[in-house]
Amino acid sequence: MELSNNIFGWVDYAVFAGMLLISSGIGVYFMCKGQKTAEDVLVGGKSLGIFPVAASMMATFMSATGILGVPGEVFLFGTQLILSRLLIVMPLITFLTAYFIVPVFYTLGTCSSNEYLERRFGSRAIRAIACLLYCFAMTFSMGVALYAPAMALTQVTGLPTLVTIWGTGIICTFYTTLGGMKAVVWSDAFQSIVMVGAMIWIVVKGIIDVGGIQQVWIDNVETDRLELVDFDFSPYTRITFWNNVIGGSLAMLGSYGTNQAAIQRYLALPTLRDAQKTLWASLPMFGSVSILTLLVAMIIVSHYRDCDPIKTGRIATADQIFPLFVMDVMGNIPGIPGIFIAGVFSASLSTISSGINSVSAVILEDIIKIYRKKTLSEEQSVRLIKVVSVVFGILCMLSATIAGEFGNIVQASIMVFGLLGAPMFGTFILGLFIPWSTWIGAIGGLSSGFVFNLWMGMGQLIYRPFHVMKEKDYVDGCPELYANVTGHAFNLTAHNEFIQNQLDRTYGMA
Repeated sequence: MELSNNIFGWVDYAVFAGMLLISSGIGVYFMCKGQKTAEDVLVGGKSLGIFPVAASMMATFMSATGILGVPGEVFLFGTQLILSRLLIVMPLITFLTAYFIVPVFYTLGTCSSNEYLERRFGSRAIRAIACLLYCFAMTFSMGVALYAPAMALTQVTGLPTLVTIWGTGIICTFYTTLGGMKAVVWSDAFQSIVMVGAMIWIVVKGIIDVGGIQQVWIDNVETDRLELVDFDFSPYTRITFWNNVIGGSLAMLGSYGTNQAAIQRYLALPTLRDAQKTLWASLPMFGSVSILTLLVAMIIVSHYRDCDPIKTGRIATADQIFPLFVMDVMGNIPGIPGIFIAGVFSASLSTISSGINSVSAVILEDIIKIYRKKTLSEEQSVRLIKVVSVVFGILCMLSATIAGEFGNIVQASIMVFGLLGAPMFGTFILGLFIPWSTWIGAIGGLSSGFVFNLWMGMGQLIYRPFHVMKEKDYVDGCPELYANVTGHAFNLTAHNEFIQNQLDRTYGMA
């Protein structure tokens, strides 16, 4: 395999910087238009349209963890995780959210979703606990979202990961703090266009280079990557139809239905009907980007079929395989790596900006306004929102510096939402659908669920469970690289199974 020594050029830096400048400019623009009330900052004055909010929701929940993590997930474990969620989970949760959850929160009309818990259970304590857990969860999930594109930028530029984390985090915090919800939504809409454009270009160029879509299909079938469903009931199997659909539905329902960032977007629309239309409009957007990401993953499998970049030491983790592919295939075209990085960062910035804005909302509504004796003026509320936004932005950057310890970024994102978001989602479901439940059961379930999940998560980080990866990752297309990394050589005429056994033996000895 011919290797690339391509690196970022000045055109790439210009493209990437242009995206960041436009995003910052959107924040400055809405600041100049005026942010007079807390409602203006947190829900855009309830004046936003269906398309920008739908695009913002898609970009927020797709995020850079999906763009970068899906190719790594498919390369290591196959397509089952992505296909099941795309074909079954997303349509199901869109229907449930639009007609069973959104009407409750929209009718309530409060800017904080946690206020529902206080009204439903008659307990201010459960509102405060839910607020603190949400802030804790968002700190870690936003850290993962920021770490993913920073890692990609490091891969193509050679800049230290800490530099890319803090540089990007500061810019995102800047325009979110200045422009509020309107800046978040409109910058998300712009960044969605950048993200989709970059993905389409990469898919078209990648398919041409590997010999057509039929060749991509053949390579994925022959390497066992194309996996539709596994109905295995074993709890030791990493991904099955059951844990993917049931667990995925609960996780996504929590993200789209009761997540504070989603609730604020629904409230930013003029009517309940518009909020429901926005959910349905976001479904094809999310599906289109998911299909593009899945195609990229399958193209990468085809491209590196005979030269696994992990086993040859070109990359350290599968999460870096997408940036490597872009530099190998299109790094010699000025501007294309810049467009790719701009697309990846667009997905990340939308997620982080939404997180910053939503945490500012719950801190103001659930903590400051509740426990401060004096009533805040609108000017004081706006000032406090901006201060909280800056503080939370800094916490996200600190969290991103340790995000690499959570495993591959798709797994990390799912783990954070599962461990920290599931107890809160369960509490909302308890209130919505179990009419005889009380505040005692709600607080007990929320607290015990959080402690139990935290114990499970820490155990996974310490003991690192082993999951069987897909076999047939060959290096017979680049034996010199494998020999340089491992100090071992092999006969290229040998059967592929023998080659794979030798590689596994080498890894086992290591």
